[in-house]
Amino acid sequence: MTRSWLLCVLGGSFLLMGSGEAQVDYPVIVVGSGYGGSIAAYNLAKAGIPTLVLERGRAWSVQDPTRDATFATLPSALEGDGRAAWLNEQCGGSIYLSLAPQHSARCPVTTGVFETLGEVPNAYDRSPAFRSEGTRIVVGAGVGGGSLVSNGVSIVPLKAAWDVAFPARELPHMQRVWRELIEQACFRRALEILAPTPIPEDILAHAQYESTRWMREHAIAAGYPEQDDTAAAAQHGHTLPPLAVDWNAVRDELSGKRVASITLGESALGNNSGAKRSLDRPDNYLGLALQTGLVQVKALHTVTRVGFDPETKRHTVELIRTDKDYNVLEQRSLTTRHLILAAGSIGTTKLLVHARDTGDLPRLNRHVGTRWSTNGNSAAFSFVTQGMARQGGPAGLKLVNNDDPQNPVVLESLPQRVPDVFADDPALAPFLGSLFTIGLGIPTSTGSFRFDGASGAVILTWPTEAGARVYAQFARMMSELGGSPAILSQQIAQAVTAHPLGGVPLGLATDLDCRVRGYENLFVVDAAIIPGAAAATNPSVLISAMAQRCMDRMTVAIAQAVEAEP
Repeated sequence: MTRSWLLCVLGGSFLLMGSGEAQVDYPVIVVGSGYGGSIAAYNLAKAGIPTLVLERGRAWSVQDPTRDATFATLPSALEGDGRAAWLNEQCGGSIYLSLAPQHSARCPVTTGVFETLGEVPNAYDRSPAFRSEGTRIVVGAGVGGGSLVSNGVSIVPLKAAWDVAFPARELPHMQRVWRELIEQACFRRALEILAPTPIPEDILAHAQYESTRWMREHAIAAGYPEQDDTAAAAQHGHTLPPLAVDWNAVRDELSGKRVASITLGESALGNNSGAKRSLDRPDNYLGLALQTGLVQVKALHTVTRVGFDPETKRHTVELIRTDKDYNVLEQRSLTTRHLILAAGSIGTTKLLVHARDTGDLPRLNRHVGTRWSTNGNSAAFSFVTQGMARQGGPAGLKLVNNDDPQNPVVLESLPQRVPDVFADDPALAPFLGSLFTIGLGIPTSTGSFRFDGASGAVILTWPTEAGARVYAQFARMMSELGGSPAILSQQIAQAVTAHPLGGVPLGLATDLDCRVRGYENLFVVDAAIIPGAAAATNPSVLISAMAQRCMDRMTVAIAQAVEAEP
C-alpha cells in the first residue's frame, strides 16, 4: 500500500490509523456469514482487504465429533433444548416436531441455530420487527448461516428452467447474468470450494440408508430413469444429488468412530459429527478467509439498523453485542465506507425496507422489497415401511420432471430422524415408517415487503395462489411413486419455506454490479438479489455463483478505494 496507515487490532477491532487518529472503524463491513457473506469475505481477503463480518448467531464449532456436544438433537429438542431454536419458546428443526407439539417441551429463549418466522413478530429479537402473511420461513442462525442447517443439496440450474424463472420479457438483464455466470465459471468455482459429491455406493448400501434405496426403487418403477445430474437436457429422471458432505466422516459415523448424526437423518439442527461441509470449516469459504488473518468474525452481534452520512460518505451500522442467551452486553455504532449486506433474503431485505421507510436510507428505490419467492417449496410424506424407517441423511433422491416446459418441478426425499416417542402414540405411530419429501419449482408470481408505521414491523405478503401450479405437479409426482404417499393439502404442503429468495432483486433494486441503487458503496450479495425462484433447484449453488459474480466486480473497486483513502 502506498499510504502510511497502520493496521492494528485494538480490543478485538480493526482500526485504520493515519496521522495519529482513527479514520474509519473498518474498511469493509459484511453483515451475515452465510453463502453470500462467506464468499464476500473470502474474495476480499484474497485481495488483501481487512474485513469485519458481523453475525447475529453463535459460532457452532464441533470440537468433539464423538459426542452430541455442540448442537441439539431431535431427542434433546423434544425435551426443550434451546440450541434448537433462535429466540423461540418452541423448539424447532424437524417437520416431525410440528406434527407432535404435545410431545415437545418449552424451549428457553436463547440463540439456537434454527429460526422460524411467521405471522407474529418475534418479541425477543432486537433487529427490525418482521412478520409474514401467507407463509412461514425457516432459516439458520450462526457462523456459517444456512449451511449449518441445510441438507447440502448442491445443484446447478438448467438454462431452460432459468428462462422460466427469469422471463426475458420481464428481466432481460438476467440473460446477460446467465452468460456471465457460465463464461466466468462462477458455478464451477463455487462447486470447487463447496465440494459436493453424491452419496458413495458403499454408504448407500448400508442398512441405515434403506429409505433412500426404497425411494430409488419406486422412482424406477414410476418411470424415472437414472440420469446424469449435469445433463443439460434433463427432462424426466432420478439421480443421487451432490451433497456438501464429508463422506469419510459419514463412514466414521457408521463404524462408531464418530457420534451418529447425519446417519440418523439429523441435519436441520446442525451436525455433531463434523461430517457436514458447512461454510465455517477450514477448507470452505469462511474458514479459508479466516486463515488469511485479514477477516474477523464477530459472532452474537445483531445489526439493528443501517444508515448513511452524506457528509462523511460513511455507512453506519448500529448493533448490539449479546451473550448466548441474548442478554445485551453492549450497543455500538460502527462506520465504514463499504457496506456489504448478506444477512439472507429476510435479514437483508427487512434492514433495507426499514431503512428506506424510516428515513435512514431514503434514496432506496421502490424495487427494494419486491420479487420475493418461496422457491415453490412443497412438502409431503411417503410411507416406507410399517416399522421404524432407517433414514440416513442428509438427503436422499432427486427426481426431475420437466415434462411441462413452463412448470419444471424437482422432488427430493429428505430423510429426517423420526422421534422415538411416536411409537407410543397410536395417532403418530404410522409416521415411524414415513419419509419426508419436498418439491421445488417456480411459482407464477412473487411476494413483496412493506413497512407498517403503526407497528414498526416490516411485513412480507406472499400470494399463496402463486404456488398452485407447482403443488399440482408435485402432488402428481408423489402419487406416481406409490408407497401410500400422504399428499398434504396445498395450504399445509406450502405453509413453510426453507428457501427464501429475493427482496432486493438484481438489476432492479441494485445495478448489475450488485450495488444498491441510490447509495455508493452499499452492496447486496446474498439470496436477496435473486429476483424470484431459483430455477427449480436448491438455491445454495446459485446463491454462491451469484455472490462470486458480484465479488468479481466489486473487489477490485473496493481495493482501489481502500488504497486511495486519505
